[in-house]
Amino acid sequence: MLRLAARASRCVRQQGVVVNHKKIKRLMREHDLQPRMRRRHVATTDSDHDHPIFRNLAKDKVVDGANQLWVADITYVAVTPG
Repeated sequence: MLRLAARASRCVRQQGVVVNHKKIKRLMREHDLQPRMRRRHVATTDSDHDHPIFRNLAKDKVVDGANQLWVADITYVAVTPG
């Protein structure tokens, strides 16, 4: 948030108002203005492995009602190292 407060204070200074970036940061916090955080890309799939790749058994099923086909997929489970 400091970068955004510094950028906002520069913008306000260009308009002729003298203001500290800390005051901008406080005002932004009081008015619940927060910058959108960029999400980091997390690679969850490693297709280059020697493990077996299983067929999709539900691929050709025609489902026309409830409780005819149940499917589960655990694609990514975060595990702490160690």
